[in-house]
Amino acid sequence: MSGLITEMWAGRLRWDLLQPFPQPPAAAPLDAVGKLLAHVDPDALDETGVLPAVFLDELRRSDLLRLQLAPADGGSGLSDWDTLQAMVAAMRVCPVAGFILATHNGIGLPALLPTLPPGALRDLVVARLRGGAVSGWADTEPSGAANTLPSTTATPVEGGWELNGRKIYISNGAIADELIVSALLPEGLAGLFVVETTSAGFTVETTLELIGFHGMPLGSLRFDGVRVPALRHVPQEATWREAPLLEPVSARGRTYLVAAASLALAEQALQMQREVAKRRIVDGRPLVGYRAVSDLIARSVADTAAIRAVVEWCMLGDDAANLTDRFLDRKAAKNATSLACWRVLDRTMSLFAAEGLETPRSKRRRGAPAWPVERLLRDGRILRVTGGVDFALDVWAAETALATVADTKPRGLVGNADALTARNREHLRAAAAHADRLAMALRFVSNVEDQHRLGALGRIMGELFTMAVTLAGAPPDAADVYCVEARQRLAGLWSAVVAPDQPAYARLAADLCTGDHPGV
Repeated sequence: MSGLITEMWAGRLRWDLLQPFPQPPAAAPLDAVGKLLAHVDPDALDETGVLPAVFLDELRRSDLLRLQLAPADGGSGLSDWDTLQAMVAAMRVCPVAGFILATHNGIGLPALLPTLPPGALRDLVVARLRGGAVSGWADTEPSGAANTLPSTTATPVEGGWELNGRKIYISNGAIADELIVSALLPEGLAGLFVVETTSAGFTVETTLELIGFHGMPLGSLRFDGVRVPALRHVPQEATWREAPLLEPVSARGRTYLVAAASLALAEQALQMQREVAKRRIVDGRPLVGYRAVSDLIARSVADTAAIRAVVEWCMLGDDAANLTDRFLDRKAAKNATSLACWRVLDRTMSLFAAEGLETPRSKRRRGAPAWPVERLLRDGRILRVTGGVDFALDVWAAETALATVADTKPRGLVGNADALTARNREHLRAAAAHADRLAMALRFVSNVEDQHRLGALGRIMGELFTMAVTLAGAPPDAADVYCVEARQRLAGLWSAVVAPDQPAYARLAADLCTGDHPGV
């Protein structure tokens, strides 16, 4: 296992890995995205929560379901980078439409292909994709996604398997023709099955409504004795999360889903900030003329540049090598991009003030510019939960580091950073010092149940990863501003790592949950 973040666990900031920083190629044509999205009005979708039927019809006829399928199999053969650009382009226009595309291409049937050997199941998946099947991944259950083993069961029957159980919050679940379904096997492993949604016993109980992404075909699903032929059982020797390629492929998929949406929403929010800062006049001065507003905008520009740098680092280059070499970097990208996006959106709401809280419909009624600030804020908050709740991912990152790091080689900065500005060289040296401190802290963590400290260490890893990538890939001033802000956040995180135990936290939580808290 290699990558930038694993080196940081060991106390090394591998600047040499970031040089030269990968550069995006010329943009691939995305005519199919524009053609499909012509059928969707994002404001109308947000108000009604109903996807136009013509959108789904056109989606099944389009090449957007086969973006990374080899041309010999009827696909477009796009790279990871070009696929992500298609997701970003769709999400700039309509985040829900982009999420449907990203779910299918990132964690649906196409995601299985790198893991499948030649044979009947692979042929079936390719045939279904060529036939226009929309797909998704059905893993989360009513008991929560944090449980390592599903309660949905797979029982051997003649000719295959029988599935029983429920799934919830399944992206594309309400429209999918095929679903990758996790289920508990008799030997205690979590297995995967490719399930056709026309199968007897499969039911979409309801389409769930979120606070954002209105119109998302998010399904609550039931499996009552669903028969699955043997060839539709994904071959495996371990629980699917431990299989060699499945988790790396799903990490790539989360990048299509979360990082792409984070970039699209942050870029749109920057346009809004520019518009309102130039348009609004306070005491005879444009908003942009006030230092507090200028600083707010600068932080948002820096956060958006950081998102783009992380996306470029994770998705440019050799796709096959990145699948494993940057696997954990891609996992870190989920929090790095969604949290930066949230900061941009939160500032945008503050800048728009009451005008941000107002819906586009209300703005249009009074003849005001109908920027959908409120919608973006709702959508952006969901990104911090999608693919794993942010604080839980920080804890798991630290746990992974503790289980992995046994490296005693020299720590510190590796590589020549003379090309950076003087300020950014100082930021890089500071990040390297933090990485060294991180390695020491990981070695002396004695209580793996101390999730408060583990979460802080996991967030420190994410901050250092994003600092390094931003210094390498963002414009100098944006990198400088990002690092100034990140170093302030790091100071608070380290105080959480070294702080003595605070028993009042546990007492307050226990009092509330046992009903002894005043006013409850």
